Amino acid sequence: MEPVFDPQPVVLRGRYVRLEPLSQTHAADIEQLIAEAVVEMASGAQIPFAMVHARSGDAIGSTRYLDLRPAHREGVLRRSFILWDGFVRDSVYFSIVDDEWPAVKQRLLSMLGTSSGETSP
Repeated sequence: MEPVFDPQPVVLRGRYVRLEPLSQTHAADIEQLIAEAVVEMASGAQIPFAMVHARSGDAIGSTRYLDLRPAHREGVLRRSFILWDGFVRDSVYFSIVDDEWPAVKQRLLSMLGTSSGETSP
């Protein structure tokens, strides 16, 4: 018997975020996030993007460009991922080498509001 692909909604929990299956209960928060992202874009802090399906024109997700220097942009792996509907996307790769890590770690910790490696959930 061939295995059946049958994904089920699950909640994924991490130290700082929880990923939940999307539902109408998230609608007000998502509208607020969009409003905040537009303000952040106007200030130059980030660039939010809507991912729009090329054929249908439907919004299918979102992503943001955040300036996380000193991470180094290594390059783009073109046509690296094929979605279930045949849409082909590119992937952008960044790197941090060992001697850059202490400065990157401090910046990330300051963004999280802590100054040590220990964080509370």
